[in-house]
Amino acid sequence: MVKWGKKGVHVSPLFVDRLSFVINYTSKEDKDFVRARLKHLKYNGEGHYAHDGGKAKYKIGMYLYVEQSEQVGKLLIQADPKYLNDHFLRVEYNPATADPATVFALLNMVLPGGWGDIVTLGKFTRVDTTTDVSGLAIEDFFVCYPKMSRSRVFCKGGRTETYEIGAYDGDKCVKVYDKNAETKQWNLKHQIKKPIPAYPVTRIEIVLRPSMSVPALVLLGNPFLGLRVYEVPPLSEAKTLEFRLFVEVARFRGLHDALLVLPETERKQFKATLEKSACSWWKPGAVWAGWPVVLMDLLHISLGNATTTPDPVLVSAA
Repeated sequence: MVKWGKKGVHVSPLFVDRLSFVINYTSKEDKDFVRARLKHLKYNGEGHYAHDGGKAKYKIGMYLYVEQSEQVGKLLIQADPKYLNDHFLRVEYNPATADPATVFALLNMVLPGGWGDIVTLGKFTRVDTTTDVSGLAIEDFFVCYPKMSRSRVFCKGGRTETYEIGAYDGDKCVKVYDKNAETKQWNLKHQIKKPIPAYPVTRIEIVLRPSMSVPALVLLGNPFLGLRVYEVPPLSEAKTLEFRLFVEVARFRGLHDALLVLPETERKQFKATLEKSACSWWKPGAVWAGWPVVLMDLLHISLGNATTTPDPVLVSAA
């Protein structure tokens, strides 16, 4: 029986930390409509402080402030691609900080068919499904995903602040980082300061690049199911030098890679020890139960009874 364990750990409800979608308008009328509306916003920001930027592969790129209380959060609209194989319109923003009414009003103005175009024509190319773990620092627990290795680790002052599991630009990437450290860095660069909690907060994001329509997104499987979370045993509980070294290697190389370097006998022993430290507070099913509600809030759609498995037939524009 393990003796370690932490009380007061809280896992936040599910939310989306970043969202992007594309719409491939093909008619000249629709394209001209989008161009005209964006030109109007450029010179008449409707109170949203529009400015050029983020063009990249597009001829038109515009940021609009969508966090009215602080005017920090931005929504990026890109249109008129430089290359024929790209979609005509792309939108990206952070729903966690954006005012949903402002986002709705802006896109309802820019899209030829209004907000309903997102539901009927949109393809979602990035969805960062996210939860915050309060009460545990990033070094207090291991996060691993089957058959996925750490791809990048960022450290400062000898401690890990961020690590990623899986290829960042792949279909699925897990990102774990010290949210308080990120907020401190953000505050250094902005006049408006964000509050920093007195307790540690670790953010767990699963970055998905699905290229899905709304009906397919409604039926998206739980990406957190494969995520395993273990508390890191303190060195006083590690009875052998080998296990102590294993813990330290796992901190930087990741649990998956650290286990792979072990002989099979030790690997089984260490896996058994780790299973005893599996975090009882981590319940991926409970986290994902909020997905229908998150979608309804994000997309202003009705999914019928959100407590049951949603049926894409029920998806309708609000």
